[in-house]
Amino acid sequence: MHALVVHEHGADPRVEKFESDLWNDFWRLYDDQSYRAMKGVRTSSGQGVWGPFDRDKLYTITLESDGGLSLTAAPLKAIYREALNQHQSH
Repeated sequence: MHALVVHEHGADPRVEKFESDLWNDFWRLYDDQSYRAMKGVRTSSGQGVWGPFDRDKLYTITLESDGGLSLTAAPLKAIYREALNQHQSH
């Protein structure tokens, strides 16, 4: 959800810039856990599991206690990459 704080004389330009920066960096927020933490963003995924997926990442889907889903990504470990490559060659 996108919220905008409005004051008596219009939108606060600091909030407007902050929100604009978040939307401009949406896919970085989605993909980079440390960047999300730095910006104070808990999650950037919707109710469904969606987004651009990268072959070099391991994705974890978590069912939260409130019923929502969260998706996190981590670099794919070499042992998993090797197993996938062996599976694809058979």
